[in-house]
Amino acid sequence: MVIICWIISLLLCACILIIRNLYTQNSKYEAVLDVKHQEYQIALQNVRSDVQDALDEMRRLDSNEAFEKDDEVGISFRQIIFTIENLDRELLQYDDSEEDDTTIQENNQRQHVLHKGN
Repeated sequence: MVIICWIISLLLCACILIIRNLYTQNSKYEAVLDVKHQEYQIALQNVRSDVQDALDEMRRLDSNEAFEKDDEVGISFRQIIFTIENLDRELLQYDDSEEDDTTIQENNQRQHVLHKGN
C-alpha cells in the first residue's frame, strides 16, 4: 500500500512539473505571438498607406480624370482602390472580428466588376 502511495505521489509530482513547464512555454509563445501580431498590423498599415499615397499621386497627375475614367487605364485605378479596401478590411478584422453580410456582398460585387473589366 505504501509503495502504491509513493508511486501515485511521484506521478502527481511529475504531472505538476509537466503542466508547469507547458504553462511556461505557452506564456512565452503567447508573448511572441502578440509581438508578431502587432508587427503584422503595422506592416499592413504601412502597405495601405503606401498604396493610398500612390493612388493620391496618380489622381493628382490625372487631375481631369481622363485616365481614371478610361476603360483600360481605369482598371488600374479600380484595382488600386480595391486593394486599399481589402487592406482596410484586413485591418478592421483585427479590430472587430465580425463583418456584416452587406459588406461581404459589396466586396464580391466589386471583385466581379473588376474581373469583368479584364
